Amino acid sequence: MQDRTNSQASAPTVCATPSYNQTAPVPGRLLVEYMGDLGPATRRLDMVPAATLVAVTGTVNMLHVTGREGEPRAVFTVTGSTAESAQCVMDTERYLDLWDHLVEGTRVRLSGRVRRPVAKDAGYIEILTLDVAPTSVAVQAVSA
Repeated sequence: MQDRTNSQASAPTVCATPSYNQTAPVPGRLLVEYMGDLGPATRRLDMVPAATLVAVTGTVNMLHVTGREGEPRAVFTVTGSTAESAQCVMDTERYLDLWDHLVEGTRVRLSGRVRRPVAKDAGYIEILTLDVAPTSVAVQAVSA
């Protein structure tokens, strides 16, 4: 680089390393549908009151089957189109009824109750129904 005196600059050029402030999606921030006080509503799971019945469409990830033999339970993550997620738990009875729909990477439509053992925790969804999502279902609302 030259200045007005037509001489070369003597200061070394330092290239900055780009920094990224992107953080991984926080579990519990998945947008869910539920019946609020004023009718149908869409909010993040961590903003929905405990024991509320919610519904969501997303992709099954990180599937773990736990429990003793003959008493399996499923714990998995559902990820929405915005990469936000929610933890889900399925008891033995529902797992035995719905295990064929519960495949990692499958897009599902589920409903369940919000459970929050710790008051300020994001909570999780205790699954009541689960089915493969139809291809014509809209991905997910983007307002929160």
